[in-house]
Amino acid sequence: MDELFKALRHFIARDLVFVIGGGTVLAAALYTFGKLPDGDEPFLLYLLAVGIAHAVGYALQDGFSLTGLTTVTPPRKLIRPLRWFFERFTGDKWEDIEDEIDLQGARDRIKEERDIANFERIINLGQVGTTMTPSSLATAVFMVFRACDSGSRFDWFLVGAASVLAVVFLILAWIKAAQQTQYIIRFVEPASNESRDRPSADA
Repeated sequence: MDELFKALRHFIARDLVFVIGGGTVLAAALYTFGKLPDGDEPFLLYLLAVGIAHAVGYALQDGFSLTGLTTVTPPRKLIRPLRWFFERFTGDKWEDIEDEIDLQGARDRIKEERDIANFERIINLGQVGTTMTPSSLATAVFMVFRACDSGSRFDWFLVGAASVLAVVFLILAWIKAAQQTQYIIRFVEPASNESRDRPSADA
């Protein structure tokens, strides 16, 4: 029973955002082409739609991360605007991480249940941003076609709303990714930190 509860918790925390993101895109596509369901469709069709939405959301998150506009891994460096947003959001000063720092090794040293839970929460919140950024962009694209065809002010409002949300989710995705780095760096072995201050042989 405990394993079932954990699996359900992980689904709600991680996979549900794929369903929401992918479902948003599917709904926008159906609305654009005037194919929204009227409620008479069989229940199995809705289950299939949930599965498709999950796949779409997952593909959008990982596919969009390949562009470099979002990231699913803790960043070592931030460009100046993102650094400003990070410091504004967290109140902490951002410092770039040198390449020789072993972030993966530090991540593997997160063992305490409380630390794992806190770190997973940051990851889950970041996943909302990395999924909803491309989902909002795709939704805005579909809505542009709909708005151009209908000329409806409401449809144009949806275009604007989806576009603004895409920008907000993009910023939040990078903030949460940076918070992952900030959290992991606490678990870097002292020797790794000392090596940064140790003079090189050429000095």
